[in-house]
Amino acid sequence: MSSPSTRLAHIGCGAGFAGDRPDAAIALVAALAERDGPRYLFFELLAERTLAEAQLRRLDDPDLGYATHLFAFLEPILASCLTHGIPIITNGGAANPVAAARRLRRELESQGLEARIACVLGDDLGETEVTGEVGALVEGYGAALDRLTQELLRLMRTEKVLAVWMFDESESMKDDQEELKGRLHRVYEELKLVEEDAAKLNKRKPTGS
Repeated sequence: MSSPSTRLAHIGCGAGFAGDRPDAAIALVAALAERDGPRYLFFELLAERTLAEAQLRRLDDPDLGYATHLFAFLEPILASCLTHGIPIITNGGAANPVAAARRLRRELESQGLEARIACVLGDDLGETEVTGEVGALVEGYGAALDRLTQELLRLMRTEKVLAVWMFDESESMKDDQEELKGRLHRVYEELKLVEEDAAKLNKRKPTGS
């Protein structure tokens, strides 16, 4: 229990990953609105693999590159958050936070709302030279493949890339092989290679072409 001198803040998590349910945040905002004191709502929508996918969309369209479902989360709760003074914090700007901020401004105007928008900027990793990091340590297959996804994405910006995967086929590694198989498929999906390879095999164009 807080002491009389302690200021209690209520923090709500509207999403824990990019594929979360947007409607869950509506009930969360209603609950925050009933609390006294500082209240905050945040959406966690970003990881290394989703950032790689966002970079690809930004390359296709400079007005994209933020989290795919960012505005599915924001649109239903903007008015309520502003009414009750609940700041919204998110990393959903992903590879293009400026584009996300511009779209948010348009969305606010369409709802007749006004708000201050803060946009945090950093280095554009997609534009820097790829030098790699020799000896970098990561824990687990997931972290290792996240780094590989980023490296492949950066290399693919300037040249064709051939990735050769070599695996230990010993019986004791069967469980690890299955885990790696699933994770590698995810990497290729996010680099848009699975669909392209399938299209070539089936002698048809990729969906949406």
